[in-house]
Amino acid sequence: ARNRMPGPALARPREAAWSGSSRRSAARGRRATGGSSRRSSIWSRPAAGGPGSPPERRPLQRSVPAPRPAPAGTAIYAIGDIHGRLDLLLELRAKIAADAARRRARRRVLVHLGDYVDRGPDAQRVLDLLTAMPMPGFENVHLRGNHEQLMLDFAADAGRGMRWFVNGGLATLASYGLPVPGESARPDRSTTARLHDGLLALLPRAHRAFLDGLPAWHRIGDYVFVDAGIRPGAP
Repeated sequence: ARNRMPGPALARPREAAWSGSSRRSAARGRRATGGSSRRSSIWSRPAAGGPGSPPERRPLQRSVPAPRPAPAGTAIYAIGDIHGRLDLLLELRAKIAADAARRRARRRVLVHLGDYVDRGPDAQRVLDLLTAMPMPGFENVHLRGNHEQLMLDFAADAGRGMRWFVNGGLATLASYGLPVPGESARPDRSTTARLHDGLLALLPRAHRAFLDGLPAWHRIGDYVFVDAGIRPGAP
């Protein structure tokens, strides 16, 4: 979830699924290679055998760890980068529910990777849905993305608004009913102060509590879910 300038093109939320049944596919991969890891071939080109003779090509084997399955009996779904697109979130929910109905999973987990707000037109309604209507039959996990952090930073300090504005924050403010300048405009100090006060007045308590309580990451078995990435050694 890099900080990208707002534009007319809106990224479609991503969805992925893992389940305990993937043990079978992993086992097939191990049987096919005769070992516990997959092999990927890279080619070496030794020196030519003599003038005019082509270099030999032979594969070198490099081990690549096989993908680990999810915990047994568990189906995991992950959605990232909703960015104010309630329509696409509802579409993904329907697809996930249909897929989960076909799986023999005792446990179903839906992980939202963050970036619920900004750029799209329905940030407020997206937060309404996530806070009031979790997916039934699933463990619902909600993580904090950098766009939620930008929104919280602005709520805490009006002076930190410009970074949020240029990353789609004006669309979020508009979704709460605030009049905002055009995306290409640079709000002056008085406009920024007005938007800050308006956000604090219109932001529902449920939304603020939801945003404040979002964790940065979540782990299930051997999978760690996070919005943008992990830097080892950094908090």
